[in-house]
Amino acid sequence: MKRMLLIASLLACSCLSGMAQVNESEKWSMTAWWGMNQTKQKEMSSKAGLMLGMGVDYHITGPWAVQSGLYYQSQNYGEGIGGDVTRIGIPLTAKCYVWRSLAIEAGVQVDFRIAGGNTDVPAYTYSGAIGTIETHWADDVYTWLPVGLSYEMGNFVVGARYLFGLKKIELSGTAKMTYSLTNWTYEGDHAPQMLQLMMGYRF
Repeated sequence: MKRMLLIASLLACSCLSGMAQVNESEKWSMTAWWGMNQTKQKEMSSKAGLMLGMGVDYHITGPWAVQSGLYYQSQNYGEGIGGDVTRIGIPLTAKCYVWRSLAIEAGVQVDFRIAGGNTDVPAYTYSGAIGTIETHWADDVYTWLPVGLSYEMGNFVVGARYLFGLKKIELSGTAKMTYSLTNWTYEGDHAPQMLQLMMGYRF
């Protein structure tokens, strides 16, 4: 939380300095984005996933703008949980141009799960009995706090965001044994974090 307050303070101070020059005549713009996600979860390793989407910016006044969009995201949470989850993300962020075409961003993003997040682990053996474990670990709706940078080069834009998850990952499931069913729940020690590296074309 202290890190988030510090980032918010830096955002406000940078924007109040009034160093940026933006085109006041362009109120609306759209950007097609593509890039990668790298999810960080302290309890396990993860692999990179794909991100595609469309963003929209609205210029308010001076260096200030707001942006939103719709993003397809393939996220990986490591072999310890069971791999991939696919989400549709909708961010809403404040954007401030602090120097020429360099902008800093901060806000909120809500993700909606559309696939993955449930895992069947076969051939589980315990005390001579063989069964499976069903694991459910991805919330249908998950909220992040993103902060980031973007830089515009003509119609092309490059960006990086770091997203802080607001909820610890909770694993729940059922162990299906030969003669019984066992329900279980486990909560991770830390909320996940995610790095996004993106390139876009603005039009």
